[in-house]
Amino acid sequence: MAETENAGQASERSSQGLRNDPKRLGRILFGALFLAIFVGYYLAGRELDNGTLSQPGPGMIPGWVGIAGAVISLIVIIESLLGRSESGQIDFPRGRDLKDVLIFTAMVVVFYAALIPILGQYIASALFATACIRVVGRDSWLKSITIGVAMGIILTLFFSEALGIRLPSGMIIP
Repeated sequence: MAETENAGQASERSSQGLRNDPKRLGRILFGALFLAIFVGYYLAGRELDNGTLSQPGPGMIPGWVGIAGAVISLIVIIESLLGRSESGQIDFPRGRDLKDVLIFTAMVVVFYAALIPILGQYIASALFATACIRVVGRDSWLKSITIGVAMGIILTLFFSEALGIRLPSGMIIP
């Protein structure tokens, strides 16, 4: 009987804590939203031909992305429910800070779209990732550049070697 009472109290504490913890609640809600999106993406991709590993069809990428995204979403949800994720209040930018974030985001997206035809998908993506990591993540330049370049290399290898697809190259760097 004492075990049942303790389990009930623990359950009540965790639900009370979740109501008062916007970061964990937000992670659960976004995890559930993206779980639904990835499951839908997977199901939509099932209508396409998967092909084989040597000759992938148009349904292979949505299948793998859907499965991977659903697994990651489930991990985020479970981690948040168990209370192992970051918790606390959310400090959204306000006033001038919000304006700066929105202007920066718009500029980066516009420059990214403008740089693709000039520098190509790979370099433009590496620069985009570097800028986003530096400003949004507020990491050091060294870490931002390292991750951005690694993403550019991984993107190149994945599409050119694994999938045999060449993404758009630029005018300056073909």
